Amino acid sequence: MSREIREKASSGGVITQLLVYLLEEKKINGAVVTIADPEKPWRAKPILAKSKDEIIEGAQSKYGISPVNQVLRQLRETDGKFALVGLPCHVHAIRKLAEIDPSLLEKISPILGLYCHITLETEAVTDLVEISKISPCDVQKLEFRSGKWPGFMGVKLRDGTFKRLHKGNYKSAFNILSRLYYPRRCLYCVDATNELADISVADPWIRDKNGKYLYGNGWSMVIERTEKGGKILDMAQKDGALFLEEISRESALNSHVSMMKGKRKKGLIRVENLKKKKRPFPNYHAALAMTRKERFDELFFSMTLIFGKSKFTRKLALRIAFSPAGPLIKKMINIYQGDKHLG
Repeated sequence: MSREIREKASSGGVITQLLVYLLEEKKINGAVVTIADPEKPWRAKPILAKSKDEIIEGAQSKYGISPVNQVLRQLRETDGKFALVGLPCHVHAIRKLAEIDPSLLEKISPILGLYCHITLETEAVTDLVEISKISPCDVQKLEFRSGKWPGFMGVKLRDGTFKRLHKGNYKSAFNILSRLYYPRRCLYCVDATNELADISVADPWIRDKNGKYLYGNGWSMVIERTEKGGKILDMAQKDGALFLEEISRESALNSHVSMMKGKRKKGLIRVENLKKKKRPFPNYHAALAMTRKERFDELFFSMTLIFGKSKFTRKLALRIAFSPAGPLIKKMINIYQGDKHLG
């Protein structure tokens, strides 16, 4: 893997490296990836990348709404086969569309999926920039995962200076932002691990018994979902494009088990509530038995979302959370959640 990809990636750069490898081996003609909008760098912008440089531009996580379906018309009108990188919602949409139009999968292959708990509305970034006393117009580049893994949020300004937007790592900042700037549809999603992708990729939040991350220095956790995905990984490893180390199923599950179970169960409880209110709801054809504690946890979580209901309460909560009192608030949340590790 090239040094450039390793340095630009959020974790191990597996997705970017796979796309470059497939492009250079002429297995694909390009890929649907998400980049930062050059004109408004705090916005996510999907593009049909046809060169190595364009693919590398899509490296690193973009925590924001990305309308990937906007690229589908261009993709249909372009000769060749293209990979697609997406969140679970993007992949669900592609799979459902392919049921109506199976020819779509002749154009899109493989599908590479990112794990996702929730994404952010655009205002999350612009408000955070503004409370840092920076004008969004002065931002040249935004990085959600700058610096050493797991990274922190920062901006490069047009005058060439770089400013960090918060203390601590991106994960603690994101947990706060996602309570205030959540897209409503995300609350009814039940797929955290991109189950319908050919290959799923995530940060390896795997700790040892002392709480130290085992793969915290430029690794990605890769899950083979389909036979097609497995063949691609085998081919890339054989040709030296990737270095793969096998981990146990237990380690893979434990690294995200709280997020996976929480997203699925909370999502299904909310879908159930929509049904009771006779409102439109996504039908996952799935049901889980919920304990009283799980229902209480969902109720408590939903109550914490009330601060995201208006612009005023959003900015007020944001200022408090990113003030000197912020770390204490975070510690209290961790104690409630039973997480002794604050990183």
